[in-house]
Amino acid sequence: AHAKLQKSTLRLGRDTRRSAEWQYVGKFGFAIGQGTYEARLKETVPGSLPLGMPLQLEVYIDEDWPHVETMTEVCRKKERSRRTRDIAIGSEAGEWGPIAQGSIAQNVRPHVWYFAISDCRGMLKNGTYGLDFEIEFKQDGGSHFSVELQWATSANLLTLLGCSAFLWSFCRRSRSFLRRTGCRDPV
Repeated sequence: AHAKLQKSTLRLGRDTRRSAEWQYVGKFGFAIGQGTYEARLKETVPGSLPLGMPLQLEVYIDEDWPHVETMTEVCRKKERSRRTRDIAIGSEAGEWGPIAQGSIAQNVRPHVWYFAISDCRGMLKNGTYGLDFEIEFKQDGGSHFSVELQWATSANLLTLLGCSAFLWSFCRRSRSFLRRTGCRDPV
């Protein structure tokens, strides 16, 4: 089974006008069991950064996220992170960096996990840089649906069946009307 893949472009770094050391990149609801994630980075303008430079991938649980969002000092957000791992930019210009892998194990209830990239070590000095980011999520059983979407397939199938039944009924009644009156409705 293919996993959910999120792609985004983000800006990270420091310059004289603003500071962008931390950026939210995605979320995923993991069910009970052990789910996995894989993330990687590459620079959008090759050659502008030192090759293989590490940034940090920070992982937050839903219980801490409201507090994290209210923190004004972005580099202090890491204090609430449940996991932090290095994620490197590609060692060749324009290439994806190595995959940063991780797992989330839960045995009480499902949780939504939030992911962010940070440069709180100050590796991106004197500029703001564009980065392409990909993260792939997979549930314990191989499903790519976030826990809040677990019934999406069933709901869509039920909607399709309901709409098909309505269309069939409408066509049947329209034919019956046409046979009875011998003409079409002028409206």
